[in-house]
Amino acid sequence: MDHPLHSPPAALPGVDGDDIRVLIVDDHRMMRSGLRMALGRADGFAAVGEAGTAEEAVPLARALRPDVVLMDLEMPGAGGLAGIGMVREVEPDALVVVVSMHAIPDTAREALAAGAVGYVVKASAHATLTPALRHVVAGGVWVDPLLGVDPGGFHLPLPGRPT
Repeated sequence: MDHPLHSPPAALPGVDGDDIRVLIVDDHRMMRSGLRMALGRADGFAAVGEAGTAEEAVPLARALRPDVVLMDLEMPGAGGLAGIGMVREVEPDALVVVVSMHAIPDTAREALAAGAVGYVVKASAHATLTPALRHVVAGGVWVDPLLGVDPGGFHLPLPGRPT
């Protein structure tokens, strides 16, 4: 029997045939392609759009209304930290999960403080991406295990989430 905290309610995306709709934001086309392929191979996900900058992501988030936005941090223009707020301003229900090359707890803390609900390190994304997305859609906060920290230890009020 599943533990109740590990079983998302049926009304959430990705349950009962509804795919979790994902917008991918990364300035490297190869990374976007890899993320799209990884999502395409996993059940319950649909990559609905791609952007190379936070500025490009804003109108896409407004138009596509994704459940999750995968956001790189280091991009031209505003960058990912600012991009988290920009996307959440136009699509407040979107859950932002940072996908970054930086395996640094303080960087994850900054991303969560900016409004992200997850932090995945690119070096481990092959194993952690889809579990992370399922976890945040079910209401959790995900910090890549590679960082060796408990997400509850960040003690951050997350936008749109009860504290």
